[in-house]
Amino acid sequence: MTTRRDQALGAFMFVILVLLGWAPFVYSTAKLALYDAPAIMLGGIFAILAAGLTYDAADRLLGAGKGVYAAAILASFVPSAIVLSEPPLLSASAMMFVTAAAVWFAARATADTFRESLFFVAILNGLATALYGLWVPASLPFAALILLRARFKISNMQLLIAVSPAIFGLLLKNSGVVPLPDIAAIRPDISMTLAESLIFALPWAPWLLALLFVSRTVMDAAWPRWIGGFVLLSLAAHFARQEDWVVLAGAVGPLVALCVGALLARWFAGEPEGRLRALGSVALLSAAAMMTLTAARFLKPEQLVLSQNHAVIALLAAVLLTVAFVTDARRLTFGLLVGSGLVAGALWWQYPLGGGYDSLPQEVSLIPWLVAAAMLVRGLILFFYGRHMPRKLRQPVADHSFEPAQFRLFQGRRRAAWPGTGVAVEPRDLAHIRFAIFGDVAGSEFPFSSRESGYSAFGYIVKELNALKPDFAVSTGDLAARATPLAYRRLRVMLRRLSVPLMVTPGNHDYVQHRVVHAQYFRALFGSDHGDVTMGPIRLILLNNSWGSLAESQFEWVTATLARSTAASHTVVFCHKPIFDPREGTYYGMENRTHAQLLHGLFAKHGVRAVFSGHIHSLLTTEHDGVTYVISGGGGSKLKTSDDMHHYLWCEVTSESLDIKAVTPGISAPLLKLSLSRQT
Repeated sequence: MTTRRDQALGAFMFVILVLLGWAPFVYSTAKLALYDAPAIMLGGIFAILAAGLTYDAADRLLGAGKGVYAAAILASFVPSAIVLSEPPLLSASAMMFVTAAAVWFAARATADTFRESLFFVAILNGLATALYGLWVPASLPFAALILLRARFKISNMQLLIAVSPAIFGLLLKNSGVVPLPDIAAIRPDISMTLAESLIFALPWAPWLLALLFVSRTVMDAAWPRWIGGFVLLSLAAHFARQEDWVVLAGAVGPLVALCVGALLARWFAGEPEGRLRALGSVALLSAAAMMTLTAARFLKPEQLVLSQNHAVIALLAAVLLTVAFVTDARRLTFGLLVGSGLVAGALWWQYPLGGGYDSLPQEVSLIPWLVAAAMLVRGLILFFYGRHMPRKLRQPVADHSFEPAQFRLFQGRRRAAWPGTGVAVEPRDLAHIRFAIFGDVAGSEFPFSSRESGYSAFGYIVKELNALKPDFAVSTGDLAARATPLAYRRLRVMLRRLSVPLMVTPGNHDYVQHRVVHAQYFRALFGSDHGDVTMGPIRLILLNNSWGSLAESQFEWVTATLARSTAASHTVVFCHKPIFDPREGTYYGMENRTHAQLLHGLFAKHGVRAVFSGHIHSLLTTEHDGVTYVISGGGGSKLKTSDDMHHYLWCEVTSESLDIKAVTPGISAPLLKLSLSRQT
């Protein structure tokens, strides 16, 4: 988040998460009219302050906009919310705050403020041991020292000095010189059983365990693995001492949120085809864990508060998590894990207050409400994205079409009308053509960052193109997030904003879903997936290489098309996947490199001046045998590196030259300028 608007939106989402996570517990406890309500309020303040510190620490460590990950995880980590609902557990919510504060000081440390942060972390560790002694949660602020050690070089002397306040506090506690409160004296009368504690930890437990098997190169930092291991050791020590589980669950919440948030951030940052895709299997483990809730409903172990509603929610979450794994739907996975934690916690809190199993026969069944919610969601989708795709447009079609390509407009089309309106482009000056190119628009994988990418970011490009009024625009694909009806319904709504005639060559997300071609959706909106259009001094050839290789019919078409004579001064080709990947040590072009070389041979033979592609979410150029290759994948999708920027290409063509510049909306200085002369 770099603007005040984004910061305000992040703060708003944080407040919503806090209310969803903690408000039900505060409200339920307040209805009991307990005599020590002030203690409950104080515990709530501690927990909410801890959530705020965790949010800011994650934002500093994981990157701007990522703090909401940790806030959502912490809100859904139900025991941390229950902590503030039992007055005797005030000490646990205070410990939660101390842990979060220590980690926050470690996260905000810079080279200039390192000593200051180390001082505060040391003082907080001393405070924890002085108040609580050898109580396991009192050791949790040591995670801040682990974080500092991972981020900065700390000498053994500095580390010894930092640990000394904790040792002094422990000696002070055990000496009895100063009468400090004893945690044993304020232990709760009612505590969660081990089985109940495990139930609340189930959604995130597989992710915490997965941290131990993730390499440093994948995580870009060592601290999440070290802190995750420290948390697991704390859990083991707590189990050995047979202490109250809810106490540790509440106090450890910020650390779990921070570590799992780091893992999720890296998972979202990975390409769907990239090395982190295997991490999606952790979602299956979460699904299996949620299934244990359903099984527990029938087994009914003693002291386990579990209702029919728990079982229904758990079964639904498990099924949807499995679907999310199969479809690599990361937003859905994250939302399900957060949602299942929030709902399970809200359900659990009602039954202990109402008498446990005795209240179950009177419970309100959630099944009708789930059906109603599903119908409401379905209705909202239809309202925002229009009617269903007509059945005839959903019928399978041939993988490729070689009908003449056509520019289309979607502005002013009714919701019920699917295909764009075919238009004949009439340039203002046939000797001087101006057009725009953009690629890779479909949204970001980050659940809370789509306002910075995807269709939201593309909206700025659309606004600028509508103002500049080029003669036409060409997209190199990946306009839709997936080759599914719903994704194309969203895409159709987005295209209604663009007032410029558009022609599209499909990307892999537009055309392929689960390694199966679904050409009917692309064909319904844009028509042919190949094209040959000549306009004044330029010839535009559109080629579908979204599969990463070409069929025999495609080779025949492109060979015959290039062999035909043309009066245009410049021939350019548009495709989605790059023919060449100019980067060293990586490759993200056409998977069939033999086909790529054959295409390049045809381009060089027939004098193709430039080849425009996307797929790589960056801005790259290279030149081979007189053919210039331009990769422009910054139309809105998640960018490849922190140095990349969302952009489009602005092209001006005369009989003598083809001038290209890469433009970021709102920034006058171009990212790239190329001037290609007429090839003789």
